[in-house]
Amino acid sequence: MQLVYEEHGDSLSSVAERNNAAAAINGTYEAEASFIKIGGRLLAQNRLDSTHIRYWKHEGAFLFDDDNKNIDIRFASDSTFLSHPAANILSGAPMLIDNNDPVGLNFTGNVEGMDLNKLDYEDFRRHQGVRHPRTAVALTEHKKLLLITVDGRSTQAAGMSANELTRFLLTYFCPQSALNLDGGGSTTMWIASSEQRVGGVVNHPTDNKKFDHAGQRRVTSFIVIKSSENHE
Repeated sequence: MQLVYEEHGDSLSSVAERNNAAAAINGTYEAEASFIKIGGRLLAQNRLDSTHIRYWKHEGAFLFDDDNKNIDIRFASDSTFLSHPAANILSGAPMLIDNNDPVGLNFTGNVEGMDLNKLDYEDFRRHQGVRHPRTAVALTEHKKLLLITVDGRSTQAAGMSANELTRFLLTYFCPQSALNLDGGGSTTMWIASSEQRVGGVVNHPTDNKKFDHAGQRRVTSFIVIKSSENHE
């Protein structure tokens, strides 16, 4: 398992093929609102003030050491990201499940009766309260890593809110922890070819406004599962 950061952006397919991946998903939000640390080197750091409308985008962290041990998904703060000893850190938001607590159910607070579409697009209540394609990473009690994408923005797939994604994870996977990453047009999953799989992009990215596999967006961060004879 590794994190990949492309400062100027690239497609998931290119990154996965270049890194001999078995599977891969897109990573997190824009660099100025995120923390990305790879191999002990801090490559992106939040530059937004705590009052900024996009500050919420790094409330959680996906962390692991270079030997793929001590894997964790947890709440974090600016100081945590800067001081945590993990060699690899990818921020995200919102936290969906924290030590079996489905915190994502209430991330937006009480929005009953509100027209969320009238809020600023980056307002956390609108961003996470309406349905979009979603990307998430989760860990089971036994530290099995789950890479999750949800299609959306189509008549064939409506997408999910953060609340709905949390409920979905609880229903079908019951992970111990889970973190939402960058969704919308960035949501992409890539799986390598084998007798059991269809190679390439397997979800339906939306940037070409078609329900096919060709609408990838160039993004900056990725989670890559390296290819091996015995990957799962």
